[in-house]
Amino acid sequence: RLCVHLADRVEGNDSLRPRIGKTFRDAARLMLDNDHRTEAQIHKAIDWCQDSEWWRPHIMSMTKLREKYDQLRLQAAREQTSQNGRHQPFQNPKNQDDYDGELRAP
Repeated sequence: RLCVHLADRVEGNDSLRPRIGKTFRDAARLMLDNDHRTEAQIHKAIDWCQDSEWWRPHIMSMTKLREKYDQLRLQAAREQTSQNGRHQPFQNPKNQDDYDGELRAP
């Protein structure tokens, strides 16, 4: 589902639809199994990066999404902070849900 969602979003942004092959699926599996990201967190990251004019051309595969996930998460949190007009305190990185709650479309 995640692979199809990213492919749909890339294609929906008037780019060529990426081929969902073994590498694409492996990156999604590794995000879930090794990186301990939830499907919802990855889905939000896909939506956020594909809604961003800057990130959209840089994230066109699951491999690149996995590689840049933490940068996406931190930028989403920074944008959320600037939209709220206040600084959010540092949170324990072991609590991934606190960070990933910030990953949503601007």
